[in-house]
Formats: sequence, structure tokens, C-alpha cells
Amino acid sequence: MPSPDRSRIVWCTPGVANERALAESVRAAGWSISRECIDAADVLAAVSVEPGSIAVVATAVQRVDAVLWGGLCARAGSVVVIPGLGESGIPHASHHPHRTPINAEPETLLQVLRDMGSLTDESSGLSNAAPCGSVIAVWGTSGAPGRTTMAIALSEAYAKRGLRTVMVDADTYSPSIATSLAITEQASGVLLACKHAEQGSLDETSMERALRSLKPDLDVLTGLDDPIRWAELRSHAFTHVLDTCRVMADVTVVDIHSCVESTSDPVTGMRGERNGIARATLATADHIVLVSRPDPVGVTRLVRSLAIVGEVTGDRRPHVLVNRVHRSSEVREIRHVVARTGFSADVAGV
Repeated sequence: MPSPDRSRIVWCTPGVANERALAESVRAAGWSISRECIDAADVLAAVSVEPGSIAVVATAVQRVDAVLWGGLCARAGSVVVIPGLGESGIPHASHHPHRTPINAEPETLLQVLRDMGSLTDESSGLSNAAPCGSVIAVWGTSGAPGRTTMAIALSEAYAKRGLRTVMVDADTYSPSIATSLAITEQASGVLLACKHAEQGSLDETSMERALRSLKPDLDVLTGLDDPIRWAELRSHAFTHVLDTCRVMADVTVVDIHSCVESTSDPVTGMRGERNGIARATLATADHIVLVSRPDPVGVTRLVRSLAIVGEVTGDRRPHVLVNRVHRSSEVREIRHVVARTGFSADVAGV
């Protein structure tokens, strides 16, 4: 969780009788309400854009489940909960150490905000004491060989350096990490972790049960190889799984499929998440390793993939790995092509 930033307050207080008075007292005290929201999803979007914002929300806030609430707590600098009229929409199972419940009095709210400001001034923030590992997405253009091999090699290399590493098979089309590692158990670690996330019960203990230990400092979250069940995976739940991995591990390596287009389940008609898992991983990852082929078809697909990376991840610079290079000039040619298209990427060959 980022440190609280007194310059940004995200406000969502439906059902609070003196809502206007509270907001006016906050502004009069020199705080800035950067956005007033209508529901929990709106609050989560606001703090995702501005991590570290202080979220002031009422218990009657709508459209909130355990996963969304967990995402809000993970991204906000702190969360202040004010009781409002009506039933509480905030999940009881999603208590968070930085969730501060108070009564709906202006002076009480201002004192809580002043205390947050003091904590921020005296230290680098409570959240900085918590470990936060990196997430590496191993992606590939369609037909690019070696994506899973690269994910396994990266994971083993980090583990050998003494870093706790979690390898996640998030390929919703052709998961193969378990097969490559001779894991014969049919249970899907990814599915189990996502189920816990949906139910609001995902923590380090439940995640440990979903993980399969391979060797010291290396665990794997096996994929889901039953195509009938892919619709059970939801991107918001998977994002929560990755957030939990960040807390537990130094490095999380995620193997994802090349497809990132929007899909829908033809059987249930539900909003599709099969490719949403890959998009959520790209949006969340700190580093992206993009595996490509050196031939003309592979290079064409690489350029298209770089455009997708820019669309999903913004200005993060991907690491392009050109696999099965037969001559060094091929890498130079690909670097030239990438430079001419205007994309920013590190290109290397193996």
C-alpha cells in the first residue's frame, strides 16, 4: 500500500447525513478532495489512477465485494470508513490494517486525517514496512516458441539467487508449466487461489495451500487445463492473487497466453475473462518479457504486440527476447525495425 498523500482524497459517502458538512470541513482544513465517487468501483478506479490517495468511504457504499475491497485497500494510501444509513456493503471478511472506522463527526474525521499526515511526515509511511515483490509477465507473440521455458528458467534463476519466487501458470489456453515440471496432480492452484479471492478469504495461509513447492525458494501456482472451466477465472480475482504474491514472494513470474482480445463465454453469455487474465497481468506487471520469432512473420507480430503493450501498460518498456536466433545480424535488424516503428523496447536474442 502506498503512503497516504494528504493532497489527494477520494470521497464516497452515500447515506451519511452530514456529508456536505464533512466535505466542507475537510476542504476548509486545507485538504484536497480530488474526486467524488458514486460507488466502490468508481473509488477503486480513482485510487488506481492515483495510488496513495486517502479513500473516505461510507459503510453503505454500493457495488463492493471482497475482491474489490481488497484491491481498494491495496492501492489507497489509507481507507477511512464512516457509518452511513442502510446496510453495510463492505465485506466483513475483508478487514485491513489500514482501514480506520470512525463516527460521522467533522472533528473526528479531521483528527484522523491529521494523524495520517503526521505519520507521513515522520516516516516514509506504514506501507513501506511491508514487503512488495516484483511481478514479471512472460508473454509472447502468436507462434513464438519458448515462452514457458523462459518463465521456468527465469523462476529458477531467481530462486538460485536466494529470492523467494512464485511461478504462475496463467495461460488460459494451453497451460504447460505443470507438465514441463512433471507435476501430475490435477488440482489447479490458480483456480483455488482465485476462488479464495472471490470469497474474500485469500491470505498468505490460503495461498500457501494453493502453491506447490518445487525446491527451496521456488513455488508454482499450477494452471487450469480444463477448457470448460476457464470462465470461472475472473481478472479482478486474479489481480488480487498477484497482489498476494507480491507480499509473499520477492519475485512472481507469470506465464500468459498471446491472446489479449476481449472474449465472452458462448455458453453462459457472461463477460469473458479468458483473455482478461492476460490483460490484467500485463497491466499489473512491473516488467514484461515479450518472446518473439526472428522471421518476418514473427517480427510483424512483434510490432503488433508492442502496440498492445503500449495500450495496456502505458510507458513501461518491455524486454523483447528473440528466440531461435541463427545469426547476430537478425537481432540488429529487429532492433532497427522496432526503432523505426517508434516503439521503445529492449531487444536481445538467444
